[in-house]
Amino acid sequence: MPIRSAALASFLSFLVPGLGQAAVGARRRGVLIALPVVVLVLVIGAIYLLNRGLLVRAALTPPVLLAIVGLSLAVYAYRFWAIADAWNLGRRANGRGGGSGLSMAASVAVLAILLVATSFMHGWVAAVGWSAHRTLTTVFSPDGPQGAGSGNPVPSLSQTPAPTLSPGATPTPTPAPTPSPTPQPEWAADGRLNILMIGSDAGPGRWSMRADAIILASIDIATGRVAAFSVPRYTTNVPLPEPAASAFPCRCLTEPINALYVFANQNPNLFPGDDNRGLVALSGAIEALMGVHLDGMAMVDLNGFVGLVDAIGGITVDVPAPVYDPEYPDPNGVDVVEVSFAAGPQRMDGWNALAYARTRHQDGDVARMQRQQHVVKALQHELGCDLLGQLPAVLDIARDILWTNLRLEDVPDMVLQIDPGPVESHVLFDIHNPALTADDIARIQAEVASAFDGAPPPPPPEVEC
Repeated sequence: MPIRSAALASFLSFLVPGLGQAAVGARRRGVLIALPVVVLVLVIGAIYLLNRGLLVRAALTPPVLLAIVGLSLAVYAYRFWAIADAWNLGRRANGRGGGSGLSMAASVAVLAILLVATSFMHGWVAAVGWSAHRTLTTVFSPDGPQGAGSGNPVPSLSQTPAPTLSPGATPTPTPAPTPSPTPQPEWAADGRLNILMIGSDAGPGRWSMRADAIILASIDIATGRVAAFSVPRYTTNVPLPEPAASAFPCRCLTEPINALYVFANQNPNLFPGDDNRGLVALSGAIEALMGVHLDGMAMVDLNGFVGLVDAIGGITVDVPAPVYDPEYPDPNGVDVVEVSFAAGPQRMDGWNALAYARTRHQDGDVARMQRQQHVVKALQHELGCDLLGQLPAVLDIARDILWTNLRLEDVPDMVLQIDPGPVESHVLFDIHNPALTADDIARIQAEVASAFDGAPPPPPPEVEC
């Protein structure tokens, strides 16, 4: 028997467009209204079941994201009309207004709530799609971080020369690629995805950009194991690639590695790369030091990291030992403040998380690098708990603080082929300001090359979200 409630009819069409029309007796009208949405849902469902990779590629393709925004707005307009139409048909069927014991005012209130909920749902999808489009085009911009410079693209790391070792260092052979029945993309040819992660600390009181955190993230494609190798920012005698190596007797940089960005920009005759030669120089030095081929680099503005942590409601860091620094430099670049962290799980906002990762006066750069990796793991866990709810804020902030020269067209294959596990941290040095020798370089390259040879470490204990 047909229903006679405008509120119930509108609710049914909120669930499935056309269902409310059919419920009040306009079955043919209901079927015609439902058909487009049902077909759309079936198509998306079939793609999800048969080829999920297509959905991943769509989510990482800026033009497709714009199409999704347009489709969401079109479906929104269609659902908005279907809900209002079902309510109107229910009102007519009742002949008195709301029907089924509801006053007209209550029936109108239900309709308004349903229309607002529909607007919110599709507005959220459209906003996320538009934000994702803007973020992808900015983060993967070939013009360099935040479009810096005169628009000269950063050279692809796949075209950089082979690493040049310091005299006396023993090269470590690159593992032969595992035979595969299907052609592998260039980034997967050696069985690893190697990404240089740079935390920059440009800000008040600092001239130009300095590499405050330098981490090689190496991912074994077959197993998903992730190894992180941190390089102290004051490391000296880092080997350089040509043509810069030939300008120094030691074929290395005698200044701390965190000064290489500025040094390269001041010496364009030694370092190629146009306005982005600082990044190219730093990636070349890490390739020479680690004995690996870099597939890309990612740069994060550490000052913007504060906003990211605050946007997701903070992170929980398991502090292994008490940390106290009476002279932590304030972000304003002028004052110093006192920071203190007790041992054990600590809930930190963005300011405290950055202070924990950067403080070093009480124990030096080696412990500082370990703390940086603690923070990275905590952030990884927090995002894994509720990425969907945090997505709009994460996208907006990532657009301001993150840049990479990975090719966007390669990222879907990386996402589909690699299931990354917990990060395995490697401490390459046990001193504060290491001055590298040939033996140090040989040891580092051997450790990087053999990072995945043994059994993986036991998984860390599960942390509840």
